[in-house]
Amino acid sequence: MRRADAAELILSLVTSRERATAIAGDLLEEAEGAGSFWQPVARAAFGQLWGQVSTRRSGLGRAALRAFLLMLGFVIVGAVLVSVGELIAISVSKVWFGKDLPDWQSPVLTYSFYVCVYIAVGRRIARRWPGREGAVSFSLVVLIRALALAFEFVFWMIARHGGSAYADIRIDPVAFVSWNADLAQGLLSAVTSSLTDFVTLVGAAAYERAKTSAVREA
Repeated sequence: MRRADAAELILSLVTSRERATAIAGDLLEEAEGAGSFWQPVARAAFGQLWGQVSTRRSGLGRAALRAFLLMLGFVIVGAVLVSVGELIAISVSKVWFGKDLPDWQSPVLTYSFYVCVYIAVGRRIARRWPGREGAVSFSLVVLIRALALAFEFVFWMIARHGGSAYADIRIDPVAFVSWNADLAQGLLSAVTSSLTDFVTLVGAAAYERAKTSAVREA
């Protein structure tokens, strides 16, 4: 992929395709080298993203809520499919081989499930909100983190006043709220998870947009 096409794809996640093409073309004409090209692209993408977030708050709020409900739907469906598949595998293993299955619960499988859900949501965001994928993904991440931090703040206040509060709200294998009374660790985990979530959502949306563009050009 040429750098102009890549820049246009990145910018198309935060603005219309026509404007993304125009901005990428202008930046390419002004660029003298690779470094001087990608830095303005990043600044332009951030500027377009911030412009959408700051001027379309109500619309992005509704979009984030819809995307959140969509994510919950994917989690529930995925959890059901995993449970049914595990039940079938256990039945086959016991009836045909007379053995129990090994314990498959591991951080790798949990994280894989988590990533797959976010990839599916990111692709749907690209189909539903073209040109606003970055803003919708950002708003969705903010909504998720705000809900999780609100729960954790309540538990922190309970602990601060002498109580004992722990929480683990999940639809296996994905945990939505996990509080173990360590505020610093909770905040660090929130920042790390937010960055991971946003990159995954936007990466999936970019893949979907690139795939759609390739089909149209074929």
